[in-house]
Amino acid sequence: SPRGRRIQTPTTPSIVKSHFTARTRGVQLRHFGTMLRTITSSRSGAEGGISSFQAFAVGLAARVGIGNVAGVALAVVAGGPGALFWMWVVAILGMATAFVESTLAQVFKVRGRGLTFHGGPAYYIEKAYKHTSAAPFMLVYAIIFAVCMLLATSYFLPGIQANGVAAAVDNAWGINIWVSATIMTVLLAFIIIGGVKRIAWFATMVVPFMAGLYIIIAVVVCVLLAVVLRATAFGRDASRLSVLPGLRVIVGRTQDEAESKYRQALSLVTIEEALP
Repeated sequence: SPRGRRIQTPTTPSIVKSHFTARTRGVQLRHFGTMLRTITSSRSGAEGGISSFQAFAVGLAARVGIGNVAGVALAVVAGGPGALFWMWVVAILGMATAFVESTLAQVFKVRGRGLTFHGGPAYYIEKAYKHTSAAPFMLVYAIIFAVCMLLATSYFLPGIQANGVAAAVDNAWGINIWVSATIMTVLLAFIIIGGVKRIAWFATMVVPFMAGLYIIIAVVVCVLLAVVLRATAFGRDASRLSVLPGLRVIVGRTQDEAESKYRQALSLVTIEEALP
């Protein structure tokens, strides 16, 4: 936002997540064990479809990417270590939203050719209001949503991911971005052309390894920088860093004031002071 203007933080998504959590009585926590048992006990698809574990792997593959690396780093830099706590809170509440969306997709799905089914937001947006006066408007909205998602998932989101990977490889090993882009394009085409079953198969093979490697690297980094982490995130002055994002929202400071307070907070604990 322009300098001098009051910082605005959208609250509607958080309100919706909290509403779904309350209405489902914390389904994401009450049935967490059931979810794990369902995922781990289902390895083969029913009647030629994909299994629960494959569906989970595909969903996880769509959510774990460059945002988990660059996005988290940017949040910590902009909001301090306290941003991690709020990301955890939003993620836990967001699980209820994901449950409701998945339930609606199952309720309003339609049978396709053979044993396949089609569903998702565009389907339940249109079908849920089919017998109401809002049907014409919701039909147009569903079409617009489908077109936007088609553009996002086929061009914009893969472009961001591919650009991040190519830039990282070029920076680390000096490999030209065109080489990385060509390799990723060929692999992506091979996977997508095979349909949802090949996508599910590939995700099942890659996602567990990818997620495990991500967690291991994160733990190794935390161990190697334990001294710095303890001083910056758990030191006596860390609370000033942690509550800063909240001050921006609750107090409603201008951007200039917020940045000034943030710089003052950062000066309390420096890496030089944390290192032995």
